[in-house]
Amino acid sequence: IYSSTDLAQDGAEKLFKAVSKFAVAGGADIDTAGRALIQVMNGFKLGADDATRIGDTFLAMVRDGVGTTDDFVNAIGRSIPSAFKAGASFEDMAGALALLTRNGLSTQMASTSLGRAFDLISNPKFEQNMRKKGLTVKDAHGNFLPLTDIVGQLKGKMDGLNETDRAKFLKDITGGAGGTIQAMRALLGMTLSTTDALDAVSDPKFREGFNSMGMAMEFTGNKAKDLENVQNSLKDALAGMSETQANEFLYQMAEATGVSTNDLRTMAGQVVESNGNLQDLTATMYNAGGTMEDMYSQMADTPEAKLQLLANAWDTIGWNIGLATEPLRMFIVDGIAGLMNAFNSLDPSVQSFIANALIIGTIV
Repeated sequence: IYSSTDLAQDGAEKLFKAVSKFAVAGGADIDTAGRALIQVMNGFKLGADDATRIGDTFLAMVRDGVGTTDDFVNAIGRSIPSAFKAGASFEDMAGALALLTRNGLSTQMASTSLGRAFDLISNPKFEQNMRKKGLTVKDAHGNFLPLTDIVGQLKGKMDGLNETDRAKFLKDITGGAGGTIQAMRALLGMTLSTTDALDAVSDPKFREGFNSMGMAMEFTGNKAKDLENVQNSLKDALAGMSETQANEFLYQMAEATGVSTNDLRTMAGQVVESNGNLQDLTATMYNAGGTMEDMYSQMADTPEAKLQLLANAWDTIGWNIGLATEPLRMFIVDGIAGLMNAFNSLDPSVQSFIANALIIGTIV
């Protein structure tokens, strides 16, 4: 805590208590719990007083998304800097991550894609593209609008458009701004269009990843023909699989190709609907107060939680010992520093004499 934050003693103790409760509630070890809260605190410039709120929101994201506490802890660092730059709150980011993981992206892919989506929003070119469509990304004071507001504007503009026009509209607003269409499409609740699928199969990463899964398909360079072959290959591969086997296969294929499992299912001819919407999930994150306490109460009596509580107790003992001995430790550190400064101010010949004397004394 001291090495990762600039908290004073009382703030650090408050954070440690929240970390201990989060570990039990989230089924994580205390080190993972610490990384969860501290990453968010540092990334969004929050303090120890926000620790409980962070824990509530984080656990609501785990509950409503797809992935374990460890999965999200190891992934969120990919999107936090971009989210903060785009003026988003942790609640905004958590709601979006829950949605993206629900809709076929792994936590790592979701966080990377969301980071790019936030980079898109903060890109001046995107703001220009939005203005051309009569939309905006900032309020009257020049502050970025919440992600839900931006997505809401886009949805309103795209209502009534056919699949081709929707895909073109999305390309128009992201063009030249370095945006990721996959993330924006998922946030908008859009399914994979034929245009997007044609673009996907022409991506070298997709081709390499697809064949790394043992598909052994020859890509011709003809988008339409390649897409047809990919569709047939996926259908054939999934035909003899159970639902569990299919989910695992598509998860691995998604990791290899960079295309979500939902998009792969769409390519395979399966009907896929958006699982949840951004507005509802983000609202859940803003109203997550008490989540950590509730989950802690549910978990506290389990054998796993009791072991974690025991481990936390040892950490707490170490923490309290550390607090009690902190003045002595600082006295010793200051004393050593003073001796070193005095030694460095001596004449080099005197320094050499003292060093030799210490060496001889040590040997004797």
